Amino acid sequence: MFKDVHNDRYSRLARFHKIGNAGVEAFQAAKVVILGCGALGSQHAETLTRAGFGFITLIDRDFVESSNLQRQTLFTESDAEKALPKVIALRNHLAQINSSIEIQTHIADVSSDNIESLIAGHDLLLDGTDNLALRMLINDACYKLKMPWIFGSALESYGMSFNFNFPAKDLDSNVPSQEPCLRCLLGSLPLESQDTCSSVGVIQPILQMISSVQTSEAMKFFA
Repeated sequence: MFKDVHNDRYSRLARFHKIGNAGVEAFQAAKVVILGCGALGSQHAETLTRAGFGFITLIDRDFVESSNLQRQTLFTESDAEKALPKVIALRNHLAQINSSIEIQTHIADVSSDNIESLIAGHDLLLDGTDNLALRMLINDACYKLKMPWIFGSALESYGMSFNFNFPAKDLDSNVPSQEPCLRCLLGSLPLESQDTCSSVGVIQPILQMISSVQTSEAMKFFA
């Protein structure tokens, strides 16, 4: 699937001492799922594609609209005019960036009924969602599957990120993970009354910053 890691394409990654050739090879073997392919998720996907992550799954239910173009950097006016599903538009653009990686897409309304089947089999999940209720679904599914995931959120001009590492080494064990989860941090916040980008807005620079943090943490995870 891939050319030699020593070639020029990934040479700058490989020369960074904390990644090296072994890290580039680990990226190429990685399986990452991105849930939510809007402002955060589309930038996650571009960064990982350029870094040569070998298998990326994109999950989103939405279609590209003109209101997305202010902050969702890979989408174009043509995508919006055609009302393409975000995962399809994103896959098309990513294929032009790096044709060597495998991209799987799911146009899906994620729920407690299907989330486990959509994300199972991946090494890491990157959060690209924009509401707390969906993040709690992610949290619960990853906790059950013992799949690490990286939370990210941005509103207005501020944002945050946090890593949740549910060790896969105990996957066949009935012993619950001892790692903290999102519910541990947030307790019983009301899920329906939280602000979103649609209700209070967001500026694109903070989205770039938070996505950069999340994808940097993803690289650390594999390298």
